[in-house]
This record gives sequence, C-alpha cells and structure tokens, in this order.
Amino acid sequence: MHMGFQGNPFTWSNMRVSFANVWERLDRALCSTEWRDSFPEGSVFHLPFIASDHCPLRLVLQPGGDRRSKGFKFEAMWIKEETSALVIKRAWKTHCPGSNMFRLCRMLNNRRMSSAKWNRDVFGNLHQRKAVLSSALANLQS
Repeated sequence: MHMGFQGNPFTWSNMRVSFANVWERLDRALCSTEWRDSFPEGSVFHLPFIASDHCPLRLVLQPGGDRRSKGFKFEAMWIKEETSALVIKRAWKTHCPGSNMFRLCRMLNNRRMSSAKWNRDVFGNLHQRKAVLSSALANLQS
C-alpha cells in the first residue's frame, strides 16, 4: 500500500532553468498491511532538495520518536575559530581528584560541557538555524 507523504509533492527535478525545468514525483514509499499494522503512525516526509536532483525521503515510525540525545560531536568548523584551542586547554587543565579513570571521565565531561557552551556563545543554536534555513528552502521549492 502507498504510505502517502508530507512536504513538496515533487521528488525529482532536472535542475534546468526557467521553462526548461521539469518537476516529477518519481520516489514513493510503499508498505505492506502487516507493516502498517505494526507502525500505524508511520509517516514519510519529502525533505528539501540540497545536493541531488532527488529529494531525500525520511521515514518516521513514531511522532517524536527521534528526540533522543545525539551525543557529543567535535565540529570541524571549531578549528577555524581562534578561541577554540583555549577552551579545550582550559577544560583539560581542570583539577579533579580521584582515580585516573574517574579523572579522565570528569575531564572529558568538562571538555564536552565547556565546548557545548562555547559553541552556543560563538555560533548560536545551529539546529535552530538549520531548521529555519531548511524550512525556507522547502518553501522556496514548493
């Protein structure tokens, strides 16, 4: 059975300019009735075109089901910012009593927390900025 979708009705474009531009709906999500019974709230989203002539399709099994913590990730853009090295050095120099493993875990946690705060102060809320830009791009493509 066809799952339907939310978003732009077209999933492919030939990326030509003006009247030569063609939009089609080539990509679809299908499922069996057994699958639909297992995931009754499953939804398909057509995301904005970014680096391909096809838009990505996102399958969400449960609304709000992807709200788990993403964990800490070092961002490559931090290297270009002069103050990033200072933040890292300060986090590693924090005095912490205890066993070597305890101190390492505490210092890694300090590093994560200070980097996250520094990132918010310097770059702002990147997830929010990305969501705003993604929404604007989706509106333009609609």
